[in-house]
Amino acid sequence: MNKTLRLVLVIALAAAMVPVPALGEEAEAEYDRGTGQQASSWRFVDGVLAEPVSSAEAPEGEDGPDGGIAPLAAWEDVPVDGASVANTWTCANTKDNYTLRFKPTDEDTIVSVPGTLAVGIDVSEHNNDPGGRAAGPIDWNQVKADGVTFAIIRCGYGSDYADQDDDWFASNYEGARAAGLDVGVYLYSYAPKAAGAAPSAQSEAQHVLRVLRENDIEPADLAYPVYLDLEDFSQTTLKRGVLGDIATTFCSTIAAAGYSVGIYANQYWFDSVLKDDHAVFDPDTMAANGWSRWVARYSNGTSSSEVANTDIWQFTPIGKVNGTPKTYCDVNFAYREASATAVRPTSYQVVYKLNGGKNHAS
Repeated sequence: MNKTLRLVLVIALAAAMVPVPALGEEAEAEYDRGTGQQASSWRFVDGVLAEPVSSAEAPEGEDGPDGGIAPLAAWEDVPVDGASVANTWTCANTKDNYTLRFKPTDEDTIVSVPGTLAVGIDVSEHNNDPGGRAAGPIDWNQVKADGVTFAIIRCGYGSDYADQDDDWFASNYEGARAAGLDVGVYLYSYAPKAAGAAPSAQSEAQHVLRVLRENDIEPADLAYPVYLDLEDFSQTTLKRGVLGDIATTFCSTIAAAGYSVGIYANQYWFDSVLKDDHAVFDPDTMAANGWSRWVARYSNGTSSSEVANTDIWQFTPIGKVNGTPKTYCDVNFAYREASATAVRPTSYQVVYKLNGGKNHAS
């Protein structure tokens, strides 16, 4: 049998083994914890992490969806050599500047970012699992000692299924709170519609509320909003207005439970994809509705996200913060005050989840 025929037979056999949803059944894309996401986003293409490309190597308007900034997954370790990346943040940068190298061999340039009030990180279970090494909890006291004062923590992804909870949410939430950090929450969205049976924004909102309820997290416990993470490629094909309906359903459901709400997206999405539903995502409309804007734009020397009404700017996925099992993590500048009414913890027993999903106290 020649190689071509063998290849055709292998492909046909593999296709025959792929399960097909029943007629009329809607199902979320298959999730692969090995890669961290189940579909494609500005960080993932066909479920594969985007290659870590220096921002200086991406021509304007190419490679990166946010104007020349090539995507780099925050939880993917890149070479440890400090000269191997173009821009980063460390505790030496404090809350209002970062270090930039247009080429890895360039001298450091300090870029000032005016108007910032705090610096924070956002994390998910992928920050706890460095890959090839034993997974473990983040040392949040070390994170705080580096000058980080807030954390936005993923509670899960997609619709309200327990196996789509973030396995390390309890650990990350309790650890950050115990260290005295202000906390917000986010959920990665795959919703193709606003309401009805899963998958839907309605189910995604219930997912968040269930996880918050199971962890005894009241609105007063969060100093930053609950964000809906809109970035999945599958949502770019939705009809005009559907993304607005998805956001409205999610945010109104979460707000009705007493929590502050917001939308996370990258610069390209805010400028182009979400602009298709201008009535919902217009910056003034979002502000009037009390929706926060969390914007990802990986910096190439800029001093802002260049998106109107940005409350939090995720400016790099390659910040160096002590206490995190991964070499790098997302770092954010905040332009909004943490909620003055949020309850600050006095003491906590830190609870974390080991692989297998069981709670363990430390």
